[in-house]
Amino acid sequence: MDKLRAGLLTGREARLLLLLAGASFLRNQLWLTPSPLMTVIMDDMRIGYQQGGQLLFIVTVLMGISLFVGSRVIDRLGASRAMAIAIGCLALDGLFAFFCRSYPLVLVGRAFSGIGYGLGSGAQGVLVTERFPPARRGLINTINAAVNALSIAAAYAVTVPLYRFFHSWRGTLLFWSLVSAAWMGIFILFDAAHAPFAAGAPSRAPASLAQAARLPKVWCMAAAMGGLTILYTGYSSYLPSFLAEARGFSLQAAGTATGMISVAGLAGCLLCGPLFTRLRAVHIPLLALELLVLAGAAGTALFPSHAGIYGGILLLGFCFNGWGTVSVTALMNMDGMTPRLMGGAVAIYSGLGGIAAVCVPGMFSFFQARFGIRSALALFCLFVLPALAGTGLYALLCRRRGA
Repeated sequence: MDKLRAGLLTGREARLLLLLAGASFLRNQLWLTPSPLMTVIMDDMRIGYQQGGQLLFIVTVLMGISLFVGSRVIDRLGASRAMAIAIGCLALDGLFAFFCRSYPLVLVGRAFSGIGYGLGSGAQGVLVTERFPPARRGLINTINAAVNALSIAAAYAVTVPLYRFFHSWRGTLLFWSLVSAAWMGIFILFDAAHAPFAAGAPSRAPASLAQAARLPKVWCMAAAMGGLTILYTGYSSYLPSFLAEARGFSLQAAGTATGMISVAGLAGCLLCGPLFTRLRAVHIPLLALELLVLAGAAGTALFPSHAGIYGGILLLGFCFNGWGTVSVTALMNMDGMTPRLMGGAVAIYSGLGGIAAVCVPGMFSFFQARFGIRSALALFCLFVLPALAGTGLYALLCRRRGA
């Protein structure tokens, strides 16, 4: 009976989990809404593919930057208040899109969405480390990762129906911004208003980012996450074009096939989290999942049959998202990690890959012009190498210190 009670969430924990799930859902709706509506947005604003792509990539880049800057915000205000600010930044995206007609101002709104995404991701990592015991962090991270994958799939599913309902891409973004503003109020009412400020004297205490940067294992996990993030970003961005141009898929079929990455990712979160997050030698499943990501990505690019392509897509989505669930739990439970350090650790772990993603469009264009679209996509498989190297070094450090 005591073990059963220990495994159950308290009312406060369940409430926080629901609040975090809502914030994660809204982050992905605002980030991905322009993707299915890109041709409509380009026609309305009279912009080209490069400027249209910037509406998506600026969120990824600002997410990476704000993870680093946001770690100090979390130090000063506490994770709960930082999360409320992050949700408020999301609300600004649709307001800029709806009331501003110039492309630069719409881009500013998208930048706020990226800031909210990064700050919210960092605050979420701190809140999970701070509010949940180690025995339950694997479960909580599994649920959060599953919600993230499900919300990405939902974004592709609901965006076009919402656009048809509002008859406006601007109205669609405004809708999600208004929901974000309401969710910020709910978050403040049920969590942030009751949360204490960060403990200690924040102005004198060393920044969590600087302290986390002294932990070699954090950099190992960051190298692995960075490599896989670049690979995943390249595939999720350019797979529809590859399937349409090189494999004869219709535009609708190409989009549906790409969306299967998130569906498979949901299964990966739900299965890999419970199976692997409590293992002591966590590097073994991490290395195995990285190799399977490589197999899925290579199969998607190189197999000519539709069965091979779909199999590669499912394997890629399943293993990438499963890897993320296991790795973030390993980050929280590593030696020397504290709730306060988690803000800086998440900034290094996720931020490097987010910032590096700015290079993805240029790399793909360079590869595509010289080798063709199939080889360009396949070359992104090389970014599994830093992932394997980072995880391998992490395993060596664990053995040396007996972790």
